Amino acid sequence: MERRDTSSLIAVCEGFQVPLVQAEPPPQKCFVITLVTIGLKQAELTLMDGTEVIIHFKAGKETSTVKRPLVSLDITVQTLGKACRLAAGLPPRTPPDVTVRITWQGKVLPQFQPLRTLLPPDLVEYMHEVRGGTLPRRHICSFCKEPLWEHSSEACPFANCFFCGDEPAYHHGWCCPHNRDSLLYEGPSHYQQYVARWTHSRLREHCNCDFCRPLNPC
Repeated sequence: MERRDTSSLIAVCEGFQVPLVQAEPPPQKCFVITLVTIGLKQAELTLMDGTEVIIHFKAGKETSTVKRPLVSLDITVQTLGKACRLAAGLPPRTPPDVTVRITWQGKVLPQFQPLRTLLPPDLVEYMHEVRGGTLPRRHICSFCKEPLWEHSSEACPFANCFFCGDEPAYHHGWCCPHNRDSLLYEGPSHYQQYVARWTHSRLREHCNCDFCRPLNPC
């Protein structure tokens, strides 16, 4: 889950700053996807309206004639959610005011958790090759594919990620797509976009930026 500290939020627009003390937008709507089963070949999911979706996994560079979404088992939970919505005929990304959550065995999965960590630990596919041997997939970063800790005896995964709020976190902080200093930075998170739009809408009547000017009468 993402950290939601907006108690000292500062809205910046067209050169001026307006502090919104203890201002917080309404909670996002939640689009829940239930992961029913997952194996080496496919994952079965159910949407909120009862729609059942099957995502088939490809092995390596293999191709398939199956006319259904085909992705790698190496993707993260976030990517699985996008593939599931696409397979159901929905846009892969939701509007900023809607967040997607995938549940598995009654728990909400961290967005950047690798799917391989959901496989039974006794499977070969659960292991990951590293220099000098193999490590359980839960010890490997979701992005750089390097060990989370220099010594595998350390607790893995991490308890949480400061940047994206994943609990637990299966990636390094410096690899997190929500870390502005990361080479993998993807821009503001979904929730940050939601807060920015909500904040911007409150300032619109006082704002003179290119977006708001046409909406404000002189």
